[in-house]
Amino acid sequence: MNIEEIRNKNPRIEPVPAGIKRPLWSVMIPTYNPGKYFVDAVNSVLKQDQGEENMQIEVVDDCSTKVDVKKIVEDNWKGRVRYHRLPKNVGHSFNFTECIRRSEGELVHILHDDDMVKEGFYAKFRNKFNEFPEIGAAFCRQEYIDDDGKFMFFSDLELEEPGILENAVVKLAEKQRIQYCAMVVRRSTYEKVGGYIAKNIGCEDWEMWVRIASQFPVLYKPEALAQYRIHRKSMTLTDMRSGQDMRFLKEAAEIFTQYLPEDKRDEVTEIRNKHYSVYSMGNARRMFEEFKDEEGAAAQLSETILLNSETVFENKDLLEKLKLPVREAGVTVIVQCRDKKELTDITLRNIVNQRVPAYIPWEIIFADNTNSESIEEDVERSWKKYRSKIPFSILDLQGKSLFEARKEAVEKATYNFIVFCNPGNLLNINYVEEVSLKMLQNRKAGALGGLTEATSKIKLPGWFESNSENVYQCGRQFKLQGDISDTKGYLWSAGLAIRKESWNTLLKKDYISDFKNDYKDLSLLGFDRMMCRDFKSNGWHIVYNEDLALKNYISESELSWNHLRKLYRQSGKDKALLVLTEKNSGKNQRKLLQSTVRNLRKFKRWKLHSFNETLERDPDILKIEYYTGILSSLLGFVNKSDYNKRLRILKSSFRKKDHKYYRNFTGLSYFRFPKYKNKKSRQGFSIILNNQNISAALLIKSVRHIFEQDAPLDLNSELIIISNSLDPVLKKKISELHKRSERKINIVFATGSFEKRKQLIEFAVDKCKFDNIIFLSENDFIGSDYLRIAYKVLRKQKKAGIIGGQKELTSNVKSPNWINSHKDIYALGSQSNESGDISESRGYIWNSGMVARKQALKDTLSLEGNRISEIPIDKYFEPAYDLELCTDLVKSGWRIYYEQRLKLKHFVTVKEFSWEFLRDKYFYNGISELNNKYLNV
Repeated sequence: MNIEEIRNKNPRIEPVPAGIKRPLWSVMIPTYNPGKYFVDAVNSVLKQDQGEENMQIEVVDDCSTKVDVKKIVEDNWKGRVRYHRLPKNVGHSFNFTECIRRSEGELVHILHDDDMVKEGFYAKFRNKFNEFPEIGAAFCRQEYIDDDGKFMFFSDLELEEPGILENAVVKLAEKQRIQYCAMVVRRSTYEKVGGYIAKNIGCEDWEMWVRIASQFPVLYKPEALAQYRIHRKSMTLTDMRSGQDMRFLKEAAEIFTQYLPEDKRDEVTEIRNKHYSVYSMGNARRMFEEFKDEEGAAAQLSETILLNSETVFENKDLLEKLKLPVREAGVTVIVQCRDKKELTDITLRNIVNQRVPAYIPWEIIFADNTNSESIEEDVERSWKKYRSKIPFSILDLQGKSLFEARKEAVEKATYNFIVFCNPGNLLNINYVEEVSLKMLQNRKAGALGGLTEATSKIKLPGWFESNSENVYQCGRQFKLQGDISDTKGYLWSAGLAIRKESWNTLLKKDYISDFKNDYKDLSLLGFDRMMCRDFKSNGWHIVYNEDLALKNYISESELSWNHLRKLYRQSGKDKALLVLTEKNSGKNQRKLLQSTVRNLRKFKRWKLHSFNETLERDPDILKIEYYTGILSSLLGFVNKSDYNKRLRILKSSFRKKDHKYYRNFTGLSYFRFPKYKNKKSRQGFSIILNNQNISAALLIKSVRHIFEQDAPLDLNSELIIISNSLDPVLKKKISELHKRSERKINIVFATGSFEKRKQLIEFAVDKCKFDNIIFLSENDFIGSDYLRIAYKVLRKQKKAGIIGGQKELTSNVKSPNWINSHKDIYALGSQSNESGDISESRGYIWNSGMVARKQALKDTLSLEGNRISEIPIDKYFEPAYDLELCTDLVKSGWRIYYEQRLKLKHFVTVKEFSWEFLRDKYFYNGISELNNKYLNV
């Protein structure tokens, strides 16, 4: 940091005005309600008085309230010592700056009102400033005295002989070596570097000495010419009892560390923190053992941990005696629920039974990252059942990406040590205690992991053992315990513990930019592996210790061959995504792509071609799954929106006969695969969302479900939102959702409303860009695979003109018991007992979520005397289905299909659960039936 930056950040010190006759010395004595040592302090200066012409001696009173300082000065020194009283109390740091501003001498010495100087102080310092004109400041060794003026000890000896302190800025930043009474500064130095920091933090002198040393040579005199008084009663001061003294120290250190050469900052911080952790630990022990102040000891220990936790671990005997919590030894357990919600109850029960010592405060956060509507209610019920006093909270992270969810959960955590517990992770009874101790033991531990044992209700299959470590992450993580940063380099997700501080290190380095939606396919295991890698690159250690142990409950479905294949596929995807986040990833991507293709071509062709068959227990199939995962991720990431480019890469890498294999994983969904795609193709979906202004929140949720579709990224789609009036703020929110989504759906905001359903159909046929149309309203939330399933059915059933699926009820209130008897009138539930052609049986599909071919709608509209419903559209009482449309569509030669896998949730408002509403619903339904009979449907 250069001199101009330093000057601009601190209070300015103007030169002494011209015309003032300047003495050599300004001895400035700041005071506030001084005690019995005040007179001795001033007298120690007067014993060396060099006369008013050569020595300004002035007391600067920070508006004392209990002592008449002016009277003491006048009575004792009869005008030889000047007195100045500030108009209001400003605090010590500001008062010291005022001392400098009032000084007139060439050399400035600030002396506290309870310290003293020894004979020869001023004469010997004058000589050294004359001998070394280049220095900006000089200090001497200090003699520490007690309340009675008795010798206690000397400060460390910096040099054997007087001279300039080499590398002074580094030495002074390592620890506080200088008390005010021992330091003399040229006034011109203050004029260049500024006054004391404009904040009363208690270490302003230390910051000043380092600041001066960063700009000027500093001289050291080994003779002890100054006496610094230590008050025994200061151990009970408020700052020390609350740990504020150490917080002030760190605050000052954060400022002056910026004055150091960049390559020295971490090293100096390390030395300083180690030194003051020992000092802080000593204070904590004295408070507990000598003053019986357990609260003060606990607060001080928290600060010791922040400085250097290993010092506390070495003194854990003191920790174990405490009955009060030490905040910085605390642990937050985050239950991160993304799936397996059925295991949350057993997981919470296990955590509640943890045996945690009194000195370790802890809490539990349930982080809901599922898409389940009821999970939070279930968790709340489970927790109440245990009647635990452990702080517990639920964090709603639905719809958040893995990174966003992790970031928000860590921000919510109260404590620095965090355990991630997945549903089914059954922690050993002392897990929380061990995490706290292991983190204290290794202050550079960014992540901790331990031993995981598999458990299940069923017998583990024969193939489990050979795959337990690779994909199930069960067993020993590494053959040796300790720091595995330079060997394995990562830990499993189950029971993973991190230091919040290490996570925040990543955030400071713009870690967010690495976690855009490009990485949504990264699994939790892959995410944690990447996190460990990045902890390591930021200087943190990855530590494996088998004192941390847990059981991982594996369900029956997870022990199936199909699930094992999925795990291998996902591990391949994770491998590719990890490569994509590395430096020089472009070169590494090409290498990985080439090696993966080579490895796949080594397998027998029949295995590649039979890839979709079970082939249970064949280890080659698992390897193929792994390489397939790598290849699909690489292709999907590098050329995500360019179908033809991806196809070109595959055709150049594989044999022509292998097309059948690589269609399985590439996401190349074009119906004419493996031919190149016509960019003018109208194959795709136009989604019409008819907003009826029920609720802005419902509209946002409905749109989010559309953006989060799990379908091939190159599947063409557009979203047309029709509304009478749409608030600009709401439009902006939708646009922001769109930006965050990786699905590049074109959005069209259409202004208008449709009084009759026929008008909506005509609008769709006229305005929709793509061949297939989905009709929704804002209270329809389509399932994550809606587009993918609809596309598959339309490709397979060439004569399907309209497709429909299941509608599940969702609401923000509990539904009445009678709703199940009236599901048809609300258009809820299944529309048929099985999937297939229902043209001749049921004969119609509900309007909500209806998927229609554009051509089928055109053909129906062009029928002579078409009978599409003329009944008005109403947000509550519109008929649930359009029988006229369906009947005419069949007449036009198209078929109506029902697909059970096609699911959406339909939001029912409180109003719709009333008895009066149900009666009205039946009334309008009767009108609809009469209309159908009139039209001879």
